[in-house]
Amino acid sequence: MRKNFLKLLGLVYFLFTGLSSKANEVVIDGSFSEWGTIPINYTNTFYGSTPQVGVQNVELLKTKVTDTHIYFYLEGNSGFTLADNEEFYLFFNTDKNAGTGYSSFAYAPSGADVAFIGNRTAGSVYDFVGTQSTDWSWAFKATFESAMNFSTVLDLGNGKRAIEFSVNRNIFGTVQDYVTFSFYPTADWKAMPEAWNSRSFIQINTPPVTLPVTLVYFKALEVGNLVQLNWSTSLEKNNSHFEIYKSIDGVLFNKIGVVSGNTNSNTIQLYNYADKFPNSGTNYYQLKQVDFDGNSKAYDIITVDTKFKNTWFNVYKPLGSDGIELLIYSSENTDSRFYLLDASGKILINKQINLSQGYQTISLPGNIKSRIVIASLTMASKNITKKILVN
Repeated sequence: MRKNFLKLLGLVYFLFTGLSSKANEVVIDGSFSEWGTIPINYTNTFYGSTPQVGVQNVELLKTKVTDTHIYFYLEGNSGFTLADNEEFYLFFNTDKNAGTGYSSFAYAPSGADVAFIGNRTAGSVYDFVGTQSTDWSWAFKATFESAMNFSTVLDLGNGKRAIEFSVNRNIFGTVQDYVTFSFYPTADWKAMPEAWNSRSFIQINTPPVTLPVTLVYFKALEVGNLVQLNWSTSLEKNNSHFEIYKSIDGVLFNKIGVVSGNTNSNTIQLYNYADKFPNSGTNYYQLKQVDFDGNSKAYDIITVDTKFKNTWFNVYKPLGSDGIELLIYSSENTDSRFYLLDASGKILINKQINLSQGYQTISLPGNIKSRIVIASLTMASKNITKKILVN
């Protein structure tokens, strides 16, 4: 009897918690049913206490934040349309500093670090890359398709209209405590908060996302002609992979590699990645962790200074090929000749190569078997010769 009672109690708990969890979700379907118990975040004041139809027609805002999304509910009067092709700007200040980023002409200072520009059917997300707050300088980050989701604008009756939409939190990377934002359609003054009068963005509290990885360290070290990246974790849950990003200016980053995670682990795990093409000077690296649910976290940027002043080269034999690949870093623009000889002195490759300053990879055909060879690169000012085991 007691056993059956406990089973029943467990079933009741499961049903209750499951239903409660679903009740707290926001589904972007235009029904607005989940917003009834969510408090109003902001109310437009319309230059005073009286709404001015046709000038300002977005009246109130509700927001909800989860580990993965920021949800928005906008309600306005009959003038609030936001047609499919109506362009808007959605600005976010993500670093808690109104003095950095772009200062929107309608909100100064505002410090927008990320901008969503487009309409309800298509658009793009950008990072601010300007040197001054008034620079309209943005770098592409993602499309709306991967970053947000819209309902249509629906008539609620009594002269009221509303829309709901969501923004993926991982588009911002790591944020601290809160973000601020403004929603600014370009076809009318239907802004949230009201343009010109409010002079500041609206704050949305963003509790930190607890990602399932504890990073112990992330380091970069110049090793010969490479940069070795090493990192370690002490805890992993649902960890899919790591992405490695690189920049030459610390602003624009490109993904250069992916390393698989260990899914679940509670012991120290060691990882590494070799950048075979570092730049001479300062190299910036950033590590991003991604779990199987698509959540991600970008860690602090690290730097390493490389001082490649001399020309060097390495020889590689691609898998399944009888030829070789030649990786060369040249300190200048110059003509050169490359020789490859076997142990007896027989010339296997004799090739004229015009070198450009920097890195170059050159594929050379040949019938090179697994053996020890002598490689020589001859230029007007120097000659580099090395013994290499080609596998």
